[in-house]
Amino acid sequence: METRGKIELTDDDKDIKSISPDGYLEITKVTLGSRRSIVITPTENGIKREYYEGREKMDFEKEGRKWLSEILPELVRSTTIAAENRVNRFF
Repeated sequence: METRGKIELTDDDKDIKSISPDGYLEITKVTLGSRRSIVITPTENGIKREYYEGREKMDFEKEGRKWLSEILPELVRSTTIAAENRVNRFF
């Protein structure tokens, strides 16, 4: 996982709500030789999400959204991603 900037998660920690204009989030995982990646960057109108299986760009709304909702909670528990916003939400 690589991040830059301020990242805000949805309340269920399964998606990205916002990213600061200078930020990005890239998640890559290799399992049994199979590589998946998601790259999320800010745009003027919101957020751009790209999903890759190997080197092939796939439709984010079908498989990418599902994979992000599975892997993001795991990353939230084991990293400091969006920690400030999460702590504020708990209180």
